[in-house]
Amino acid sequence: MTEEDLLTNVCICAFDLLHLEKQSLIQMPYFDRRTLLHQSFKEVEAGFIFARYKDINNGKIDEIKPFLKQSVDDNCEGLM
Repeated sequence: MTEEDLLTNVCICAFDLLHLEKQSLIQMPYFDRRTLLHQSFKEVEAGFIFARYKDINNGKIDEIKPFLKQSVDDNCEGLM
């Protein structure tokens, strides 16, 4: 076994922003925090990406089914 065999590539998948520049954002609505997250950071291929998301604002739960299926098919770790 070599050192290269032990190396693991890690990619951060960001979905929320709780603090920014020493300021707590916890009291902000999630939608606003996510918008600020996307405005404040840039993706880095294979290093830092934003979580995929689908907003359902009209109460039509059926619209989320294809997104959920894709999440399961992609072996995503979590669903929020």
